[in-house]
Amino acid sequence: MLSGQWDGPQIFLYGVLSGALWGTANFIVIPLVRICGLALGFSLYHIINLTWGYCLSRFGLFGMDRDVGRIPVMRDVGVFVLLFSFAILFFVDPEEAADDSAS
Repeated sequence: MLSGQWDGPQIFLYGVLSGALWGTANFIVIPLVRICGLALGFSLYHIINLTWGYCLSRFGLFGMDRDVGRIPVMRDVGVFVLLFSFAILFFVDPEEAADDSAS
């Protein structure tokens, strides 16, 4: 131990940082759902996750190998359809539940 040799488990900084980001995202989803509502909150949460994963793989961010897949157009179209469907979902107004109790 005095010579700088450590025989214990190794700690990988990327693993610690990614775990911290994942935990933070899970912590933020509860206030997000309370603010935006269930449908819009979860949709936004999952769209951010999917788009982030797409960008990491497609463009090779942070030193990752680029993986365009066998049919890159399908992957690109899928992400754009997802983002377009979220834009449509954003403008949907929820119906107010009618309260039938006359108290």
